Amino acid sequence: MFFNPSLSNMYYEMLENFYGSIIASDSSGKILYANRYVREIKLAGLGDRIIGMQMQDLVRNGFLSKSATLEVLETQKQSIMSIEVPQLKDEDKSIMTTAIPLFDEDGKLYLVVAFSIDEFFAKEMIQHIEIEKNHLQELLAFIGKTSKTTVIAESNEMKKLLALAVRYASLDDTIIIYGESGTGKEVLSKFIYQRSSRTGKPYLSVNCAAIPLSLIESELFGYESGAFTGASSKGKAGYFELANNGTLFLDEIGELPLSAQATLLRVLENHEVMRIGGSCIIHVNVRIIAATNRNLKEMVREGKFREDLYYRLSVLELVIPPLRERPSDIKALAIFFLNYYNRKYNSQKTFALGTLKSLMTYSWPGNVRELKHTINKMVLRTPSDYLRFDLVKYNSADIQDNAFAKIQIDYTQTLQKSVGIFEKSYIEAILEDTHGDIQLTAERLGIHKSNLYKKISKYGIKNSSKLK
Repeated sequence: MFFNPSLSNMYYEMLENFYGSIIASDSSGKILYANRYVREIKLAGLGDRIIGMQMQDLVRNGFLSKSATLEVLETQKQSIMSIEVPQLKDEDKSIMTTAIPLFDEDGKLYLVVAFSIDEFFAKEMIQHIEIEKNHLQELLAFIGKTSKTTVIAESNEMKKLLALAVRYASLDDTIIIYGESGTGKEVLSKFIYQRSSRTGKPYLSVNCAAIPLSLIESELFGYESGAFTGASSKGKAGYFELANNGTLFLDEIGELPLSAQATLLRVLENHEVMRIGGSCIIHVNVRIIAATNRNLKEMVREGKFREDLYYRLSVLELVIPPLRERPSDIKALAIFFLNYYNRKYNSQKTFALGTLKSLMTYSWPGNVRELKHTINKMVLRTPSDYLRFDLVKYNSADIQDNAFAKIQIDYTQTLQKSVGIFEKSYIEAILEDTHGDIQLTAERLGIHKSNLYKKISKYGIKNSSKLK
Protein backbone atom coordinates (compact mmCIF):
# COMPACT_ATOMS: atom_id res chain seq x y z
CA MET A 1 0.00 0.00 0.00
CA PHE A 2 2.86 2.36 0.79
CA PHE A 3 6.19 2.99 -0.92
CA ASN A 4 8.38 0.34 0.65
CA PRO A 5 10.09 -1.74 -2.05
CA SER A 6 13.66 -1.63 -0.77
CA LEU A 7 13.46 -0.88 2.96
CA SER A 8 13.75 -3.59 5.56
CA ASN A 9 10.98 -3.85 8.12
CA MET A 10 13.23 -2.23 10.72
CA TYR A 11 13.91 0.87 8.65
CA TYR A 12 10.27 1.07 7.58
CA GLU A 13 9.15 1.02 11.22
CA MET A 14 11.70 3.72 12.04
CA LEU A 15 10.20 5.99 9.38
CA GLU A 16 6.64 5.19 10.43
CA ASN A 17 7.32 6.02 14.09
CA PHE A 18 9.47 9.10 13.56
CA TYR A 19 8.11 12.04 15.63
CA GLY A 20 7.76 14.33 12.65
CA SER A 21 6.55 14.35 9.06
CA ILE A 22 8.33 12.52 6.23
CA ILE A 23 7.06 12.78 2.65
CA ALA A 24 8.85 11.37 -0.41
CA SER A 25 7.85 12.57 -3.90
CA ASP A 26 9.06 11.72 -7.38
CA SER A 27 10.38 14.19 -9.97
CA SER A 28 6.85 15.23 -10.95
CA GLY A 29 5.70 15.95 -7.40
CA LYS A 30 3.71 12.74 -7.03
CA ILE A 31 3.71 11.56 -3.40
CA LEU A 32 5.22 8.07 -3.11
CA TYR A 33 5.40 7.80 0.66
CA ALA A 34 4.04 9.64 3.71
CA ASN A 35 4.72 8.33 7.17
CA ARG A 36 2.13 7.67 9.87
CA TYR A 37 2.66 11.09 11.49
CA VAL A 38 1.52 12.74 8.24
CA ARG A 39 -1.38 10.40 7.52
CA GLU A 40 -2.84 10.26 11.04
CA ILE A 41 -1.96 13.61 12.61
CA LYS A 42 -0.79 16.37 10.30
CA LEU A 43 -3.04 15.60 7.34
CA ALA A 44 -5.50 13.27 9.03
CA GLY A 45 -8.28 14.49 6.77
CA LEU A 46 -6.56 12.82 3.83
CA GLY A 47 -5.25 9.76 5.63
CA ASP A 48 -4.03 7.00 3.31
CA ARG A 49 -5.42 8.85 0.27
CA ILE A 50 -2.38 11.13 0.32
CA ILE A 51 -0.32 8.39 -1.35
CA GLY A 52 -0.43 9.02 -5.09
CA MET A 53 -1.58 12.64 -4.83
CA GLN A 54 0.40 15.49 -6.38
CA MET A 55 2.17 17.86 -4.00
CA GLN A 56 0.78 20.71 -6.13
CA ASP A 57 -2.77 19.60 -5.16
CA LEU A 58 -2.00 19.84 -1.43
CA VAL A 59 -1.10 23.50 -1.87
CA ARG A 60 -3.87 24.25 -4.38
CA ASN A 61 -6.53 22.75 -2.10
CA GLY A 62 -5.32 24.54 1.02
CA PHE A 63 -3.88 21.60 2.95
CA LEU A 64 -0.48 23.38 3.00
CA SER A 65 0.31 27.09 2.63
CA LYS A 66 3.31 26.29 0.40
CA SER A 67 5.68 23.42 -0.34
CA ALA A 68 9.43 23.01 0.09
CA THR A 69 9.24 19.98 -2.22
CA LEU A 70 7.94 22.11 -5.09
CA GLU A 71 10.73 24.62 -4.54
CA VAL A 72 13.29 21.79 -4.75
CA LEU A 73 11.71 20.55 -8.01
CA GLU A 74 12.08 24.06 -9.41
CA THR A 75 15.60 24.89 -8.16
CA GLN A 76 17.14 21.38 -7.88
CA LYS A 77 18.57 22.52 -4.53
CA GLN A 78 17.78 21.90 -0.87
CA SER A 79 14.98 24.04 0.58
CA ILE A 80 14.20 25.03 4.17
CA MET A 81 11.00 26.92 5.00
CA SER A 82 8.27 27.43 7.59
CA ILE A 83 4.90 26.12 6.37
CA GLU A 84 1.36 26.65 7.71
CA VAL A 85 -0.99 23.67 8.00
CA PRO A 86 -4.47 25.32 8.25
CA GLN A 87 -6.33 22.26 9.59
CA LEU A 88 -4.17 22.13 12.75
CA LYS A 89 -5.05 23.90 15.99
CA ASP A 90 -3.67 27.45 16.29
CA GLU A 91 -0.64 26.78 18.44
CA ASP A 92 0.57 23.97 16.19
CA LYS A 93 -0.08 25.44 12.75
CA SER A 94 3.55 26.13 11.80
CA ILE A 95 5.96 23.38 10.84
CA MET A 96 9.63 23.75 9.89
CA THR A 97 10.34 21.75 6.73
CA THR A 98 13.58 20.70 5.04
CA ALA A 99 13.36 19.15 1.58
CA ILE A 100 16.38 17.59 -0.11
CA PRO A 101 16.84 16.43 -3.71
CA LEU A 102 18.27 13.00 -4.54
CA PHE A 103 20.02 12.44 -7.88
CA ASP A 104 20.86 9.26 -9.80
CA GLU A 105 24.28 8.42 -11.24
CA ASP A 106 23.55 10.54 -14.32
CA GLY A 107 22.79 13.58 -12.18
CA LYS A 108 19.03 13.41 -12.80
CA LEU A 109 16.69 14.20 -9.90
CA TYR A 110 14.54 11.18 -9.09
CA LEU A 111 13.29 11.77 -5.53
CA VAL A 112 12.59 14.62 -3.10
CA VAL A 113 12.39 13.83 0.61
CA ALA A 114 10.79 16.39 2.93
CA PHE A 115 11.19 16.28 6.73
CA SER A 116 9.06 18.45 9.02
CA ILE A 117 8.76 19.09 12.75
CA ASP A 118 6.50 21.46 14.69
CA GLU A 119 8.13 24.81 15.44
CA PHE A 120 7.39 24.54 19.17
CA PHE A 121 9.14 21.17 19.18
CA ALA A 122 12.05 22.63 17.22
CA LYS A 123 12.49 25.35 19.85
CA GLU A 124 12.59 22.73 22.60
CA MET A 125 15.20 20.81 20.65
CA ILE A 126 17.35 23.93 20.26
CA GLN A 127 17.20 24.59 24.00
CA HIS A 128 18.18 21.00 24.69
CA ILE A 129 21.06 21.24 22.22
CA GLU A 130 22.34 24.36 23.96
CA ILE A 131 22.36 22.53 27.29
CA GLU A 132 24.12 19.49 25.85
CA LYS A 133 26.27 21.19 23.21
CA ASN A 134 29.62 20.09 24.68
CA HIS A 135 28.75 16.44 24.22
CA LEU A 136 26.82 17.09 21.02
CA GLN A 137 29.93 18.52 19.35
CA GLU A 138 31.69 15.22 19.95
CA LEU A 139 28.74 13.12 18.86
CA LEU A 140 28.33 15.05 15.63
CA ALA A 141 31.87 13.97 14.76
CA PHE A 142 30.53 10.59 13.77
CA ILE A 143 26.82 11.18 13.10
CA GLY A 144 26.34 11.23 9.33
CA LYS A 145 29.71 9.63 8.62
CA THR A 146 28.39 6.14 8.19
CA SER A 147 27.22 6.52 4.59
CA LYS A 148 29.20 4.22 2.31
CA THR A 149 32.56 5.76 1.42
CA THR A 150 33.42 5.83 -2.27
CA VAL A 151 37.03 5.00 -3.14
CA ILE A 152 38.00 5.47 -6.78
CA ALA A 153 40.51 2.79 -7.80
CA GLU A 154 41.42 2.08 -11.41
CA SER A 155 45.14 1.37 -10.92
CA ASN A 156 46.41 -2.07 -9.94
CA GLU A 157 48.21 -0.49 -6.97
CA MET A 158 45.01 0.89 -5.46
CA LYS A 159 42.98 -2.23 -6.23
CA LYS A 160 45.54 -4.33 -4.35
CA LEU A 161 45.54 -1.82 -1.48
CA LEU A 162 41.74 -1.90 -1.17
CA ALA A 163 41.72 -5.70 -1.24
CA LEU A 164 44.22 -5.68 1.63
CA ALA A 165 42.17 -3.05 3.46
CA VAL A 166 39.05 -5.23 3.21
CA ARG A 167 40.99 -8.15 4.70
CA TYR A 168 42.29 -5.94 7.53
CA ALA A 169 38.75 -4.64 8.15
CA SER A 170 37.67 -8.14 9.19
CA LEU A 171 40.34 -8.15 11.90
CA ASP A 172 40.33 -6.00 15.01
CA ASP A 173 43.99 -5.07 15.33
CA THR A 174 45.49 -1.60 15.19
CA ILE A 175 46.19 -0.27 11.69
CA ILE A 176 48.56 2.48 10.62
CA ILE A 177 48.16 4.16 7.24
CA TYR A 178 51.15 5.82 5.58
CA GLY A 179 50.88 8.27 2.72
CA GLU A 180 51.72 11.75 1.55
CA SER A 181 49.42 14.62 2.44
CA GLY A 182 46.22 14.55 0.43
CA THR A 183 46.37 10.90 -0.63
CA GLY A 184 43.14 10.06 1.21
CA LYS A 185 44.23 8.44 4.46
CA GLU A 186 41.01 9.38 6.28
CA VAL A 187 38.93 8.16 3.34
CA LEU A 188 40.69 4.79 3.56
CA SER A 189 40.11 4.77 7.33
CA LYS A 190 36.35 5.20 6.83
CA PHE A 191 36.42 2.55 4.10
CA ILE A 192 37.91 0.07 6.60
CA TYR A 193 35.53 1.07 9.39
CA GLN A 194 32.45 0.62 7.22
CA ARG A 195 33.51 -2.92 6.34
CA SER A 196 34.41 -3.93 9.88
CA SER A 197 32.33 -5.53 12.61
CA ARG A 198 32.24 -2.10 14.31
CA THR A 199 30.29 -0.38 11.55
CA GLY A 200 27.27 1.41 12.97
CA LYS A 201 29.17 2.05 16.19
CA PRO A 202 30.92 5.39 16.87
CA TYR A 203 33.58 6.57 14.43
CA LEU A 204 35.59 9.60 15.56
CA SER A 205 38.37 11.35 13.69
CA VAL A 206 41.03 13.30 15.59
CA ASN A 207 43.69 15.45 13.95
CA CYS A 208 46.55 15.31 16.44
CA ALA A 209 48.33 18.25 14.76
CA ALA A 210 45.32 20.55 15.19
CA ILE A 211 45.00 20.17 18.97
CA PRO A 212 47.14 22.54 21.09
CA LEU A 213 49.87 20.62 22.94
CA SER A 214 48.47 21.67 26.31
CA LEU A 215 45.07 20.12 25.52
CA ILE A 216 45.97 16.88 23.75
CA GLU A 217 45.71 14.61 26.81
CA SER A 218 42.49 16.21 28.06
CA GLU A 219 40.92 15.88 24.59
CA LEU A 220 41.96 12.24 24.14
CA PHE A 221 41.39 10.98 27.67
CA GLY A 222 38.95 13.51 29.17
CA TYR A 223 39.04 15.37 32.47
CA GLU A 224 37.07 15.70 35.70
CA SER A 225 35.47 18.84 37.11
CA GLY A 226 38.07 21.43 38.16
CA ALA A 227 41.00 19.39 36.79
CA PHE A 228 42.68 22.56 35.53
CA THR A 229 42.01 26.25 35.01
CA GLY A 230 39.32 26.74 32.42
CA ALA A 231 38.00 23.19 32.70
CA SER A 232 34.25 22.70 32.48
CA SER A 233 32.52 22.43 35.84
CA LYS A 234 30.87 19.23 34.60
CA GLY A 235 34.05 17.60 33.33
CA LYS A 236 34.31 16.14 29.86
CA ALA A 237 34.59 12.72 28.26
CA GLY A 238 37.63 12.18 26.05
CA TYR A 239 37.66 10.77 22.52
CA PHE A 240 38.40 7.26 23.79
CA GLU A 241 35.26 7.25 25.93
CA LEU A 242 33.12 8.70 23.14
CA ALA A 243 34.43 6.11 20.66
CA ASN A 244 33.83 3.17 23.01
CA ASN A 245 32.95 -0.01 21.08
CA GLY A 246 33.75 1.84 17.87
CA THR A 247 36.73 3.17 15.93
CA LEU A 248 39.04 6.11 16.66
CA PHE A 249 41.03 7.56 13.75
CA LEU A 250 44.18 9.33 14.93
CA ASP A 251 45.43 11.42 12.02
CA GLU A 252 48.91 13.00 12.11
CA ILE A 253 49.91 10.54 14.86
CA GLY A 254 53.54 11.65 14.48
CA GLU A 255 52.64 15.04 15.98
CA LEU A 256 51.74 13.59 19.40
CA PRO A 257 54.12 14.82 22.12
CA LEU A 258 56.11 12.14 23.97
CA SER A 259 54.05 12.55 27.16
CA ALA A 260 50.82 11.81 25.31
CA GLN A 261 52.51 8.92 23.50
CA ALA A 262 53.24 7.24 26.83
CA THR A 263 49.61 7.57 27.95
CA LEU A 264 48.34 6.35 24.58
CA LEU A 265 50.56 3.26 24.84
CA ARG A 266 49.07 2.38 28.24
CA VAL A 267 45.56 2.75 26.87
CA LEU A 268 46.32 0.51 23.90
CA GLU A 269 47.86 -2.17 26.11
CA ASN A 270 45.40 -2.11 29.01
CA HIS A 271 42.22 -0.83 27.31
CA GLU A 272 41.77 1.57 30.22
CA VAL A 273 41.69 5.36 30.53
CA MET A 274 41.69 7.67 33.49
CA ARG A 275 40.47 11.22 33.08
CA ILE A 276 42.79 14.04 34.07
CA GLY A 277 42.10 14.84 37.71
CA GLY A 278 40.13 11.62 38.12
CA SER A 279 40.65 8.52 40.23
CA CYS A 280 38.37 6.01 38.49
CA ILE A 281 39.57 3.65 35.78
CA ILE A 282 37.30 3.56 32.73
CA HIS A 283 37.40 0.45 30.54
CA VAL A 284 37.22 1.14 26.81
CA ASN A 285 36.97 -1.06 23.75
CA VAL A 286 38.23 1.00 20.83
CA ARG A 287 39.89 0.05 17.56
CA ILE A 288 42.66 2.45 16.58
CA ILE A 289 43.41 3.42 12.99
CA ALA A 290 46.35 5.83 12.89
CA ALA A 291 47.79 7.76 9.95
CA THR A 292 50.86 9.83 9.20
CA ASN A 293 52.79 11.35 6.33
CA ARG A 294 56.01 11.14 8.32
CA ASN A 295 58.64 8.42 8.60
CA LEU A 296 58.00 7.03 12.09
CA LYS A 297 61.05 4.75 11.95
CA GLU A 298 63.24 7.78 11.41
CA MET A 299 61.45 9.61 14.23
CA VAL A 300 62.16 6.63 16.52
CA ARG A 301 65.86 6.85 15.67
CA GLU A 302 65.79 10.59 16.39
CA GLY A 303 64.08 10.03 19.74
CA LYS A 304 60.93 11.89 18.66
CA PHE A 305 58.62 8.86 18.72
CA ARG A 306 58.46 6.01 21.22
CA GLU A 307 59.74 2.74 19.82
CA ASP A 308 57.29 0.64 21.87
CA LEU A 309 54.35 2.72 20.64
CA TYR A 310 55.62 2.45 17.06
CA TYR A 311 55.55 -1.36 17.21
CA ARG A 312 52.18 -1.31 18.99
CA LEU A 313 50.66 0.81 16.24
CA SER A 314 52.27 -1.05 13.34
CA VAL A 315 50.47 -4.37 13.79
CA LEU A 316 48.90 -3.87 10.35
CA GLU A 317 50.29 -1.39 7.82
CA LEU A 318 48.86 0.17 4.67
CA VAL A 319 50.77 2.49 2.34
CA ILE A 320 48.84 4.72 -0.08
CA PRO A 321 50.96 5.49 -3.17
CA PRO A 322 51.09 9.15 -4.27
CA LEU A 323 48.77 10.15 -7.08
CA ARG A 324 51.63 10.83 -9.52
CA GLU A 325 52.49 7.11 -9.45
CA ARG A 326 49.00 6.01 -10.55
CA PRO A 327 47.92 8.10 -13.57
CA SER A 328 44.91 5.89 -14.34
CA ASP A 329 43.46 6.93 -10.97
CA ILE A 330 44.01 10.60 -11.90
CA LYS A 331 41.74 10.18 -14.91
CA ALA A 332 39.06 8.29 -12.96
CA LEU A 333 39.15 10.77 -10.07
CA ALA A 334 39.00 13.79 -12.38
CA ILE A 335 35.86 12.42 -14.05
CA PHE A 336 34.34 11.56 -10.66
CA PHE A 337 34.99 15.06 -9.25
CA LEU A 338 33.71 16.72 -12.44
CA ASN A 339 30.43 14.81 -12.18
CA TYR A 340 30.21 15.71 -8.48
CA TYR A 341 30.67 19.45 -9.08
CA ASN A 342 28.38 19.43 -12.11
CA ARG A 343 25.62 18.10 -9.85
CA LYS A 344 26.52 20.51 -7.05
CA TYR A 345 26.49 23.62 -9.27
CA ASN A 346 23.82 22.36 -11.71
CA SER A 347 26.22 22.70 -14.65
CA GLN A 348 27.05 20.53 -17.65
CA LYS A 349 30.75 21.15 -18.13
CA THR A 350 33.15 18.70 -19.76
CA PHE A 351 36.90 18.47 -20.28
CA ALA A 352 38.32 20.11 -23.39
CA LEU A 353 40.41 17.98 -25.77
CA GLY A 354 43.77 17.15 -24.18
CA THR A 355 42.79 18.28 -20.66
CA LEU A 356 42.67 14.78 -19.17
CA LYS A 357 46.11 14.06 -20.62
CA SER A 358 47.44 17.27 -19.02
CA LEU A 359 45.92 16.28 -15.68
CA MET A 360 47.49 12.82 -15.90
CA THR A 361 51.00 14.16 -16.56
CA TYR A 362 50.96 16.76 -13.76
CA SER A 363 52.87 15.75 -10.58
CA TRP A 364 50.08 16.66 -8.08
CA PRO A 365 52.17 17.44 -4.98
CA GLY A 366 48.90 17.81 -3.04
CA ASN A 367 47.63 14.48 -4.39
CA VAL A 368 43.87 13.74 -4.43
CA ARG A 369 43.04 16.79 -2.32
CA GLU A 370 44.78 19.11 -4.77
CA LEU A 371 43.11 17.40 -7.74
CA LYS A 372 39.67 17.83 -6.16
CA HIS A 373 40.25 21.55 -5.47
CA THR A 374 41.59 22.03 -9.00
CA ILE A 375 38.51 20.48 -10.61
CA ASN A 376 36.34 22.67 -8.37
CA LYS A 377 38.21 25.76 -9.57
CA MET A 378 37.94 24.66 -13.19
CA VAL A 379 34.16 24.32 -12.92
CA LEU A 380 33.73 27.63 -11.07
CA ARG A 381 36.20 29.79 -13.00
CA THR A 382 35.70 28.59 -16.57
CA PRO A 383 32.90 30.56 -18.30
CA SER A 384 32.54 28.06 -21.16
CA ASP A 385 31.41 24.44 -20.86
CA TYR A 386 34.84 23.15 -21.89
CA LEU A 387 37.41 22.96 -19.10
CA ARG A 388 41.13 23.51 -19.65
CA PHE A 389 43.74 22.74 -17.01
CA ASP A 390 46.15 25.50 -18.08
CA LEU A 391 43.60 28.23 -17.25
CA VAL A 392 43.46 27.42 -13.54
CA LYS A 393 47.02 26.38 -12.67
CA TYR A 394 48.29 27.97 -9.51
CA ASN A 395 49.96 31.31 -10.28
CA SER A 396 52.40 32.33 -7.53
CA ALA A 397 52.75 35.82 -8.97
CA ASP A 398 49.03 36.51 -8.47
CA ILE A 399 49.20 35.35 -4.86
CA GLN A 400 52.32 37.41 -4.24
CA ASP A 401 50.68 40.51 -5.69
CA ASN A 402 47.63 39.88 -3.51
CA ALA A 403 49.84 39.58 -0.42
CA PHE A 404 51.84 42.73 -1.22
CA ALA A 405 48.64 44.68 -1.89
CA LYS A 406 47.56 44.21 1.73
CA ILE A 407 50.79 45.59 3.23
CA GLN A 408 51.12 49.17 4.38
CA ILE A 409 54.88 49.77 4.31
CA ASP A 410 56.25 51.55 7.39
CA TYR A 411 60.00 52.11 7.08
CA THR A 412 60.29 52.94 10.79
CA GLN A 413 59.57 49.29 11.67
CA THR A 414 62.23 46.72 12.38
CA LEU A 415 63.10 44.10 9.76
CA GLN A 416 61.68 41.33 11.95
CA LYS A 417 58.32 43.08 12.29
CA SER A 418 58.15 43.85 8.56
CA VAL A 419 58.88 40.22 7.70
CA GLY A 420 56.14 39.16 10.12
CA ILE A 421 53.63 41.50 8.47
CA PHE A 422 54.41 40.07 5.04
CA GLU A 423 54.30 36.48 6.34
CA LYS A 424 50.83 37.06 7.79
CA SER A 425 49.58 38.65 4.56
CA TYR A 426 51.10 35.89 2.45
CA ILE A 427 49.45 33.16 4.53
CA GLU A 428 46.11 34.99 4.39
CA ALA A 429 46.39 35.30 0.59
CA ILE A 430 47.03 31.59 0.07
CA LEU A 431 44.30 30.64 2.57
CA GLU A 432 41.92 32.76 0.54
CA ASP A 433 43.00 31.08 -2.69
CA THR A 434 42.55 27.58 -1.21
CA HIS A 435 39.19 28.50 0.34
CA GLY A 436 40.59 27.93 3.83
CA ASP A 437 42.00 24.44 3.22
CA ILE A 438 44.70 24.04 5.89
CA GLN A 439 46.41 21.02 4.34
CA LEU A 440 46.63 22.47 0.83
CA THR A 441 47.80 25.83 2.20
CA ALA A 442 50.56 24.13 4.19
CA GLU A 443 51.70 22.24 1.10
CA ARG A 444 51.86 25.42 -0.96
CA LEU A 445 53.78 27.18 1.81
CA GLY A 446 56.17 24.24 2.09
CA ILE A 447 55.59 23.81 5.82
CA HIS A 448 53.92 21.19 7.99
CA LYS A 449 50.26 21.60 8.88
CA SER A 450 51.03 21.82 12.59
CA ASN A 451 53.44 24.70 11.87
CA LEU A 452 50.73 26.48 9.90
CA TYR A 453 48.30 26.19 12.83
CA LYS A 454 50.94 27.80 15.06
CA LYS A 455 51.40 30.71 12.63
CA ILE A 456 47.62 31.23 12.36
CA SER A 457 47.48 31.43 16.15
CA LYS A 458 50.60 33.62 16.34
CA TYR A 459 49.30 36.22 13.89
CA GLY A 460 45.66 36.01 15.00
CA ILE A 461 44.47 35.35 11.46
CA LYS A 462 40.71 35.96 11.38
CA ASN A 463 38.17 33.16 10.98
CA SER A 464 40.85 30.54 11.56
CA SER A 465 38.26 28.42 13.41
CA LYS A 466 36.30 28.11 10.17
CA LEU A 467 39.24 26.86 8.16
CA LYS A 468 39.09 23.30 6.87
